[in-house]
Amino acid sequence: MGDTPQTTDMPTSSDDMCQVKEQVAHMSRCVQEMGALLMQMIAGTASEWKQQASQAYGKGYDKACELEHATEEKIRHYPLMAVLISVLVGLVIGIFFRSADCSDKETE
Repeated sequence: MGDTPQTTDMPTSSDDMCQVKEQVAHMSRCVQEMGALLMQMIAGTASEWKQQASQAYGKGYDKACELEHATEEKIRHYPLMAVLISVLVGLVIGIFFRSADCSDKETE
């Protein structure tokens, strides 16, 4: 257990300190540049996603409008069939809810 001094990798001269400061400054600039590039990439990706979502929404909206107009045309051409379909749908929904209500009362 001798009392030998421990060596460190710390710079000892002012030239070494200047080199370390320059290296730290260079690394700092590199990190800032990488951060700026990353932000540009993220902004570009977000912009692409926004554009794709907007296009998909536009296509979906157009398709819904086409379906609405087609349905209106069918109703105009076949009004009696439209009324009968509506009555049948209402009847099926009514039967479904009535049977669901009856089954709830049986379990109580």
